[in-house]
Amino acid sequence: MEGLINRICVHRDEQVGVYGFVFYRDSGWIDVVIDDLLYTRIPKFEELWGEQADLYHGDKEKFEARARVGGKTLYFSKSKTEDETWLPLLEKAYAKLNGDYQAIIGGFDAEAIEALTGGISTLTPIKDILDVNKFWEELLNVNKDRLFGCAIDDSRVSEVTGLYTSHAYSVLEALEVNGKQFVRIRNPWGKSEWKGRWSDGSKEWTHEWLLRLPELHHKFGDDGEFLMEYKDFLKTWTSVERSRIFDQGWKLSSMWLNVTSRTYPCAWSFGDVSFTFSVTADSPAAIVLSQLNSRCFNEISGYNDWSLDFVVYRKGAPSEEHYTRSYHNWFWQRSASVELDNLEAGDYVLHVRLDRRHTRKKTYYQESVEEWDVRKLSKVWTQAAISKSIAINFDPEPYSEYLPAPEDLFGGVDLNTLEEKQIALEVPPPTTASESNPALSTTDGPKPETSKPDDSSKDGKDKPTGDKAPEPETKSEDKPGATAGGSTNRAAADGETEKKEEKKEDKEDKPVIVTAAELVETSKVVHEGFMCKECKTSPIEGPWYRCLDPACPSYNICEKCMKSKPDAHDKTHKLLHIQTEEDAKKLKDQLKEGEDNSVTLGLRIYTKGESVVTISGQLRHGNILSWKRKDIK
Repeated sequence: MEGLINRICVHRDEQVGVYGFVFYRDSGWIDVVIDDLLYTRIPKFEELWGEQADLYHGDKEKFEARARVGGKTLYFSKSKTEDETWLPLLEKAYAKLNGDYQAIIGGFDAEAIEALTGGISTLTPIKDILDVNKFWEELLNVNKDRLFGCAIDDSRVSEVTGLYTSHAYSVLEALEVNGKQFVRIRNPWGKSEWKGRWSDGSKEWTHEWLLRLPELHHKFGDDGEFLMEYKDFLKTWTSVERSRIFDQGWKLSSMWLNVTSRTYPCAWSFGDVSFTFSVTADSPAAIVLSQLNSRCFNEISGYNDWSLDFVVYRKGAPSEEHYTRSYHNWFWQRSASVELDNLEAGDYVLHVRLDRRHTRKKTYYQESVEEWDVRKLSKVWTQAAISKSIAINFDPEPYSEYLPAPEDLFGGVDLNTLEEKQIALEVPPPTTASESNPALSTTDGPKPETSKPDDSSKDGKDKPTGDKAPEPETKSEDKPGATAGGSTNRAAADGETEKKEEKKEDKEDKPVIVTAAELVETSKVVHEGFMCKECKTSPIEGPWYRCLDPACPSYNICEKCMKSKPDAHDKTHKLLHIQTEEDAKKLKDQLKEGEDNSVTLGLRIYTKGESVVTISGQLRHGNILSWKRKDIK
């Protein structure tokens, strides 16, 4: 693609030997600066001995001029064109981005294309291409707004008709000449080619077709480039990687959440996380659901591989009327996506389905940590923490030792002064007179803290890790929500109802009549393992509320604080009204000791023109949603 290298290597100074690159990761561009020092296979003159030194008659200058020049001496990547340096420099920058050269060994070339271009990629089995004519039309746009690669996925053999298996090839061009469809392909190694029909020197190359070589943009030679007829292309390769490149006319909207799935093994089902998004105007669109790019911290990324797919509905549509869904893809890919020629204006709901497999022992980290270089381990953990912090419900507490303080914090102010300012920022505002009065705050109030709450327990057994949920709505209303088990209701957090009731009581001064059974029921329900975030009472007695916003994980507020502190929490956040012990139990996940059920997911939506996309997210809360038997008709 023309000008692509200049879009990646954004600045350079050859005289000084400094190069600046940019790479795309998750939802943003990251700059990397490197020098021009590269690893070589050839030793230094001083390291020669015996016959090696005699070959150059002890002449260091002759050795340097003949043996230590040219790209063929490089240890890692090298360009086929002699003295071309962009490839090894690009590789060095990519290795620095991910930690070291070891971190960039292997993987899918489509993911590397995403890092270089900021595009989105899909890996499609050839057998799933149902309309070969439509796919040919796509191939004709190669190197315009999309890039293609192809591979043979077969571990049983190493070579098929001259093509290496488990190795990615680049599609350079698709062209129609003299009534035939050809695909021009290149092996990135610059050698070893296809030996089937239309290979160099094959019988298909009649005199007439040899005259058309310039028209086919091809020449004979073992340079890694070759032609295949389209029908042979479809028969030979098993998968094709397609990367969509976005120009400046596209806009990106994104949101990331840390998602806690149900304990494995479990049903393969929707219900762990959903996203809602609104679109202001019709637009071409690409919808992508992806995991974090974990290449820079792969060694500590957990023992699960995750696979994802999604279904999109118009808001309020029944389950059988989906709007679109993600493309069928290979399992265990980092992302799932769908492209739409026209995404209509409106409100949508996207439901996610997660699958996973164990690829490491659960104790892999504990067993290998002693072998790590501590300095490298620190840097890897820092990369992991920074990557995970993109989620709006990220909890920094477990990563406090690995998250660096912002560089712009350190200026012309000494460390102690900075600490004083930070402490001052963290001091809570003074309370009102009624809040600070012990008599008012304790009369008929909840009992003092007697046990550790779920959000501060050390062992995490009672901590509902999935207790993070919806993004705020633009308006706050007192809506009764859908019930779960007949007793779990939603309530808005604006406190307006309570205010109106208080005013009414002031005017009429009439008692509220309740039955004795109701009075006993509400006063005696004790919710063990839950603490009020405002008054710090644990366990909570009587009804209470749980915030559903993912930015407020495990935010609980008792009914007393809800009435006395109507402005204590964001009024735009939805709250779940918990009344019975059974309601509270549904909020707890039954997590096994040592189980890692979390994965960070991001929804990215690309649109063009005047269209604006707003995204919100919702997370599962315990086991409120559960299996129901269908009525037998």
